[in-house]
Amino acid sequence: MSTRVFALNRVVQILPRAVQAFEQAHLKAIGLGLVAAQPRAVESDPGLVDFDQFTDVVVTSPLAAEYLSKALDSRWPQWPVGIRFWAVGSATAQVLPSDQTVETASPAGSAALITKMQHALDAHARILIACQAGGGHQFEVLATERNTLDYWTLYDLQPLATPDVSSLDSATHLVHGSAALLNAWLKLPQSVHRQAEGCIHCVTSESAELLLTPGTRYHRIETPAPHHVQSAIQGEPRVKGI
Repeated sequence: MSTRVFALNRVVQILPRAVQAFEQAHLKAIGLGLVAAQPRAVESDPGLVDFDQFTDVVVTSPLAAEYLSKALDSRWPQWPVGIRFWAVGSATAQVLPSDQTVETASPAGSAALITKMQHALDAHARILIACQAGGGHQFEVLATERNTLDYWTLYDLQPLATPDVSSLDSATHLVHGSAALLNAWLKLPQSVHRQAEGCIHCVTSESAELLLTPGTRYHRIETPAPHHVQSAIQGEPRVKGI
């Protein structure tokens, strides 16, 4: 069997550690740099100013955890107490300060986290979703007659003027970290897509599946973490229908 080579379509700021995680799992990986994160100026954002009014904060990615931590440190010398943090995976949880209460779900991913939160939220919870622009909509189901839900947009995703696709010829799998990253891939020229015609795609959500073009072979993964990818590819890939 030919050696599997995973091209990781991740935000460029986290590409080095994403590649390192695959290599530590003894999986050959290369970075696919298409999109960069651009932090927003949040000094007067209600998410920061009113942070102490929230009971539960959902952190949707390692970058969201990083930018949230920097923003809070700039305004709150001591973070407000009594807030429960929820992280979509262990990689996100590890970025938050160790003295904070952080809940994660098993398996990792927003679907399992939402289920866990629905069973654990207190009455009249005030929930904040810390995310990228356009992200976090799956958590809207947590808003009820008793619970309120707000969004704190911490960063935007900007396509790179010169994307790095130099190593695609050796790739056997394309691992897309989100629907937004898959969308960036789909906007590349057809000449780039032809380099990856034999690749199997790995996508993290139903919204990403909907973006795939008919005939695409793909696996659905819980998260783009190495162990989730390795588990998913043991089965036969699906084929996107028309």
